[in-house]
This record gives sequence, C-alpha cells and structure tokens, in this order.
Amino acid sequence: MKGLVTRFSAWQVFSGTAKALKLKINPGCHGMRKFFATFLYAETGNNSVMTANIMNWKNINEVPTYASVDEDDKKDIVRAVHKKFS
Repeated sequence: MKGLVTRFSAWQVFSGTAKALKLKINPGCHGMRKFFATFLYAETGNNSVMTANIMNWKNINEVPTYASVDEDDKKDIVRAVHKKFS
C-alpha cells in the first residue's frame, strides 16, 4: 500500500537519521516511543494526565512505564535534545 508507514519503515527512518547524525545509538520504535513520552512528560512539567492525553493513552498508569527516568536525567535529556537540534 503506497504511503503506509509501517513499524519497519519508521525504524528505517530513525536508524538512517541516527546514522547520518553519527549518533552511537540504534533506535527502535519502542525506544523512540519511550524517549518521546519521557520528553513530553518533562515538557508538560511532569503532568501525567497531559502526557497520557498527548500519547493517546486511555490510562495514565502507562506514563510511569514509559517516562521512567528520574528528574535530573529527564532535564539532562531535554537539554541535550534542545542543544542537538537548536
């Protein structure tokens, strides 16, 4: 099906981008989802309800499963992402 984004095609984009940026990671879809949830959680001021809403989760109990980084680590991650892409 033309234009369909599959898990594999998304992985190809993430993997290719990481390689082009010379990042020493091998991003997978689940890891990217966890990273994005952690980023959202930090950006919303650690608001579980807002994070769950943005991620389209029906249960806010999923937030700790994905956004499981402690406060200092979250701040470091957000700073690193802003620095890398600013």
